[in-house]
Amino acid sequence: MDCKTSMFSFLVFASLGLLVIGQGTCKSPRVPPNAKIYPKGKTEWQTLEIIAYKCISGYTFTHDSHPLRFCLPNGKIFGKLPVCKEVEIDQVASPFVQPNISVTCNNPQVPANAMTVPPEKTVWKPTELITYKCTTGYQIVGSSTRFCTPDGTILGDVPKCKEVICNNPEVPANAKIVPESKSKWRANEIITYMCLPGYRYETSPTSHPIFALPIRFCQGDGSIFGPLPVCEAISTESPTPITSSLM
Repeated sequence: MDCKTSMFSFLVFASLGLLVIGQGTCKSPRVPPNAKIYPKGKTEWQTLEIIAYKCISGYTFTHDSHPLRFCLPNGKIFGKLPVCKEVEIDQVASPFVQPNISVTCNNPQVPANAMTVPPEKTVWKPTELITYKCTTGYQIVGSSTRFCTPDGTILGDVPKCKEVICNNPEVPANAKIVPESKSKWRANEIITYMCLPGYRYETSPTSHPIFALPIRFCQGDGSIFGPLPVCEAISTESPTPITSSLM
């Protein structure tokens, strides 16, 4: 985070005497009449994430309104709900709430194994959110959004993308994982099991056909998909002879 961004965050929260501890979630903030929230479709914000508003066409923020609100650790939202009023022909807009359209945020930093959404976009206008997404096999650490401020600086830390790993999956009785030396699987890799000598893999009648083999899958969020295989002892008993009642 650059000096301007750090100072902006410090002034907002220090002026309120807020000590940011913990991690909360703010859900479905109110949207005032004639306004909308960016990015479109977002309904949940993490601690210190910015909730950005924009007036619809033909409306502008009142002079005492601010287009930004913040998600606090206790799940509450800091900042008054902005007000959008109809644009008057002779109105002179505030330079803060109606930023200079020539100011932009260009080529924001993109971490390894990540991209901005959409990938081809390189320029963001003031009040727009810069959204990040990790490539397949990685999950985002930190906030997935940053904010283009009216002076062209970018508010918010650059997120990181951590590789998804499934560690030490459970091994059922009378079975082993192959290869036995392996203990970590990446996203979308198959975890293969084998029954020990004297045992065989038993499938459930309700199991999906994909589990006709003793396998499971490492998913994109690090969880393991698929039932734990069952290995049952192979019966060595001789079959009971069938006798006819007519004999």
